[in-house]
Amino acid sequence: MKLYNKLALRNIKYYRMRSILFLIGVILSSFFVFMILGIGYSYNLYQTEQIELEYGASDADVNLNSLYDSVPILAELNRTEGIKTVSTGFLPMGIEGCEGGFYLNKKTFVAYSGMDFSNNLSQRLMPLLGGRYPQADGEFALENWVAHMLGLKIGDKYILKFEDKSKTFTLVGLLQTRRSSTGGRGWAVLKKDVLQKIYGVDDKVNIISIEFTKDFNIDYLKRRLGYIFNQKGDVRYNEIKWQVLKKQKPDFSGFFAVGAILLFAAGLFISNIFLISVYQRSKQLATLRSLGGDSKLLKKILLYEGLYTGMAGTIIGILLGVIFVNWLGGFIKIGFGDVFSRIVIPWYFYLITFLIGLIFTVLVTIVPIRRALSVRVMEVLRNIPVTGNSKEAKKIQKRAWILSIMGIGFLIPFAVKGGDVPLLNLLGGVGLIAFLGGIIMWTPKLFDWITPLVQKITQKFKNAAAKIAVKNVKDNIQRTVLTTATLVIGIALIISFVMIMESRQQKLEQDLAKKFPTSMILVSDPEPFEPVFANELRSLEGIKESTAAFIKRVYLKDFDFSKADTNWIKPLQRLNRLAGNRENVLERVIIVGIEADRFKDIIKPEITTQLIPLANLKKDQVYASALAAKNLGLSLGDRVKIQIGERIVEMQIVGIMQVGDIDQGSNDFYMKAEHFKELFSQQGPNIIYINSDNEESIEQLENTLQKKIRPIPDARLKSYYSQWKENKMKLKQLYMYYMGFVGVVILISLMSISTTMVTNIFERIKELGILKSIGMNDKSIRWMVIFESIYMSLVSCLAGVIAGLIIGVVILKALKTDFIYVPYLAIAFTFVGAILVGIGASAAPTYYTGKLSVVEALRYE
Repeated sequence: MKLYNKLALRNIKYYRMRSILFLIGVILSSFFVFMILGIGYSYNLYQTEQIELEYGASDADVNLNSLYDSVPILAELNRTEGIKTVSTGFLPMGIEGCEGGFYLNKKTFVAYSGMDFSNNLSQRLMPLLGGRYPQADGEFALENWVAHMLGLKIGDKYILKFEDKSKTFTLVGLLQTRRSSTGGRGWAVLKKDVLQKIYGVDDKVNIISIEFTKDFNIDYLKRRLGYIFNQKGDVRYNEIKWQVLKKQKPDFSGFFAVGAILLFAAGLFISNIFLISVYQRSKQLATLRSLGGDSKLLKKILLYEGLYTGMAGTIIGILLGVIFVNWLGGFIKIGFGDVFSRIVIPWYFYLITFLIGLIFTVLVTIVPIRRALSVRVMEVLRNIPVTGNSKEAKKIQKRAWILSIMGIGFLIPFAVKGGDVPLLNLLGGVGLIAFLGGIIMWTPKLFDWITPLVQKITQKFKNAAAKIAVKNVKDNIQRTVLTTATLVIGIALIISFVMIMESRQQKLEQDLAKKFPTSMILVSDPEPFEPVFANELRSLEGIKESTAAFIKRVYLKDFDFSKADTNWIKPLQRLNRLAGNRENVLERVIIVGIEADRFKDIIKPEITTQLIPLANLKKDQVYASALAAKNLGLSLGDRVKIQIGERIVEMQIVGIMQVGDIDQGSNDFYMKAEHFKELFSQQGPNIIYINSDNEESIEQLENTLQKKIRPIPDARLKSYYSQWKENKMKLKQLYMYYMGFVGVVILISLMSISTTMVTNIFERIKELGILKSIGMNDKSIRWMVIFESIYMSLVSCLAGVIAGLIIGVVILKALKTDFIYVPYLAIAFTFVGAILVGIGASAAPTYYTGKLSVVEALRYE
């Protein structure tokens, strides 16, 4: 074994306390890197699954206008750059003159679909709720709500009719229903080749779903897919999904941003421990240099000390991470619910964590190694203290300017345009760490500005212990800054996270209040509620006010498609052809009958333009939704023809009304309830909007309503209060996650301050002996140590609060959040917490000072 290896292993064993603290730092770092990777990946996976359940898994869907051989189409698509996965399907409904499904009741149709579930995209398009996907000839899967209406469970047999043929199938799987899908159509899914064989179409398809790669070029893909499917069908792009995924990116990156800052804090702690070790071993290192040891030998000794400790700490940290995930994962599930119902950790995360641990260990040893190489042999051997000088102070100030300017320079563009541009998000992360580094480097100046004020206060109270404590902090300013750096980071994180979470919570509540002014709604579609049921609800305890709405899906006759939005109308024209409708008929437009005055007061819609007030509508007058006006190209005064059975009714648009978000909802036309009942001969409502008396009664009211609608087959309850509560819970869960890691940063800072204080005690043993010999008692010395620790903590707290407020404002601006919450209470608590951290960090040093003997202290070398 080489000399530097022997010396490195000897030092690890000899300086046991330093090695243990170093090991703890690396273990914590590796453990949290592993957990951040696993939890961040799992959170990303969960959010993506929820978005796909809401908006679909595919990035583009192609409705072919005829049956085509899938082989040449797949060959073309597989050669296209930017396409990740392709799933083909067979929809019998697309065959002319073929129903391709069966009716549950007069208005609810269940369509057959043939899919190949060996493809990952196919499985995500139709996610399983229970059971498995169909694999054999006699198996099929149903959407869960369809199975519920048919009274079927997994293993039951059911006869499916295919035009003039019938065949018995076994239900093997229940499929989740996409939340954005309507209740007007359900799906019965068979294996693709089985359904193709039944209809005798061989390997022909008419439905194609496409998933893009992460770095896809949408302009190129639109041109390419337009070329491939020219005259063959219509391509519909899932742009809403892309927008939602883009909005979720700040949440995903937040996990890794916290991890990077946590790693930075742990690195400061470990570097501080190692630096203290170099100060303590300065005589040993000087002796080694005087005996002929060169700088390379010193580098290797210290580097291998760090590497051996780092390797052991990294392996232990990974093992603790695995144990936590497998044995203590239930704690995460209890705290976060479905968000972490399953934690997925790919195999390469183990390798990444190990490599990060080694690189991290090498990086944190750089400063201590440089300090060791700068030791002057003669000064150390003559017992001249190894301290900083004015040149080093100037260097620190120069670095403070560089890091501050660089941090602000990166953060400004991130605040203005961040969130949407990946490069700016990366620069924002770099700017955040640089800005924190700059604030830490400016801390000596902060001590310089505050120390005279503190000295005046201590002189006024004539407290000798406090005076000496302030002097000690100022004389050891460089070590003080490195010691308190982790506390600055921790407090900056606390303030910025409280600002971000509270501001987002306020924004969430404002948005929900704007979009959903009602507490909850009852829906029964397609069959309406009985009129008696609606009247009974008005007198139900807990209901403050309610209003009813009546719904019919109708056709627009002789519709002028030239006015409509081209991208939106093409898929609908395709659906019309599949359903056998003529080109000038628009399917599934919704007529809503409303109790005009009550609707206006309770729903509080935004009426953008009008010719006639809502309450004064005549029989042939309607309001159009803002979405209908946008998609259909309609304006005030336009007339539309509505087909009702054999009759054609002409309606005039006299107002544009927006309920909720314009990008959500459907193409609605609103008319007065009494006119709707007369026109459609429907007395019972499909929707009942409800406002409760107060927040306390909502949950009880929800339970009561759930019991009341249970016997009604098509009825369901949607609670906006529950949605608000769920979103609030998710923010709280995210808040808990962040604060958990911030707590670790605070713990590391406490250990760092405590370690430095203990080291200072050992370095100042002779000084403490002199103080005792001239009359200072143990109590005063203890108070001196406590005041030193509290003083460092309070100044660090001030620096952290300033940094946290600036970072919070920058991130909120990047997230496009108008409301900015200033956490006055959190700031007050952080100062109180800083005092407690200071007292806690001084516990070990005060214990050592209490055991100090005057005679031994004066003899100490």
